[in-house]
Amino acid sequence: MKVGDDVIKALQPAAEGRPDDAPLLERWRHRQTDPTTWVKVGRLACKTASKMRLWWQKVVEVAAYPDVIPYALRHSSIVRAIRAGFSVDVRD
Repeated sequence: MKVGDDVIKALQPAAEGRPDDAPLLERWRHRQTDPTTWVKVGRLACKTASKMRLWWQKVVEVAAYPDVIPYALRHSSIVRAIRAGFSVDVRD
């Protein structure tokens, strides 16, 4: 199933310069350089719900969908793949 041009346009700034195999959901990793200063040193995949919670709240605020949970991304991706005819047989 093709993603709409509006979705591509909205995601383009976040995708710019990222490798094709980069994780979908990432967060900044910081390093403390002195007692009061932290600098961004790279990005990491969000591996736990607690790492995702704060920025996810901002996402649902901006999108005006307060009841959407991150798991919905996984679910909707799987449903789109099945509808597009992808096999669900784990032996494939």
